[in-house]
Amino acid sequence: GSGTATPVRSRFGSRERPGGGSTIIFESVTAQFKRQLIDLMARINAAQPHFVRCINPNSKKQPHLLEPEMILDQLRCSGLMEAVRVSRA
Repeated sequence: GSGTATPVRSRFGSRERPGGGSTIIFESVTAQFKRQLIDLMARINAAQPHFVRCINPNSKKQPHLLEPEMILDQLRCSGLMEAVRVSRA
């Protein structure tokens, strides 16, 4: 019935033929991922996100003391490094 056509159409597209009827068009996983990534990037670029993320410079909580590994680990865990990588792509 029509209830089973919905999942199939989400994986496969359907297009009307010039003479009537429809044909099923397969969308590969790669093509689907690429399309979804383009849609996501369009949404991200349309938004104007503003956020503040506090980074602890050291585990001793002392001024003028930086622990680079700790800082980098916090940036990685917060997703900031990946966000920069995606925005540069």
